[in-house]
Amino acid sequence: MLTFIKKHKLFLYISLLSLVGGFLRFYKLDWAQGLFTHPDEYHIAASVSQLSFPNQMHPHFFSYGTLAIYLIYFTQELVNFLSITFNSFLIGRFYSALFSTLTIFIAYKICRSFMQTRFSYLAALLVAITPGLI
Repeated sequence: MLTFIKKHKLFLYISLLSLVGGFLRFYKLDWAQGLFTHPDEYHIAASVSQLSFPNQMHPHFFSYGTLAIYLIYFTQELVNFLSITFNSFLIGRFYSALFSTLTIFIAYKICRSFMQTRFSYLAALLVAITPGLI
């Protein structure tokens, strides 16, 4: 067991940081209990709700680009096809938390390319627990 930990120490550290950061990001995705307390979230959900494939695919909202809107829409269509009901804002929060969790590893790899390992872990830790990035 100790040889496994010593051999895979780097992977275990970054996995632990990603788990902590993922927990902080995915915990209570429905924090507003169905209310749109963030104005951009409201506008994205409204844009998703007016889409209808293939007739009406113009989102009328371009502040963040259309990739996120189409990703949320097609995920919602897939989930509805599987007879599971999720709101578009909850799907958007899921994708936001998922991509934000991936940035922990990306920050580690970028810092690892030009810093020592311990500083790379520090950068990953700061990305994992900084409230503005959650």
